[in-house]
Amino acid sequence: MLNKTLQLLYTDGRLFDLIDVLDQLHTAASEGYLHNLTTLDTSELLEVLQDLVYTAQETISEIEDASGIQSDAKPVLRVLPKAAGDTTELHH
Repeated sequence: MLNKTLQLLYTDGRLFDLIDVLDQLHTAASEGYLHNLTTLDTSELLEVLQDLVYTAQETISEIEDASGIQSDAKPVLRVLPKAAGDTTELHH
């Protein structure tokens, strides 16, 4: 039982760490020092963030479907025009 409790706490902690990282990225992006926080280039970072938003939205949908609970706020993924030469596609 202790191992399962530790695993749950670890997962919960990682979720809060993710929120902190996203908040730091947001601040850095809005204040112009993003290059100080990541070694990813801009297109790589955008792809990772888009994947994260898509995965979060799909997870919310699965949780809502399984629980019968519908959240009031619906996050919206805005799909931006592809950069020249970008062949990445998001599938819903």
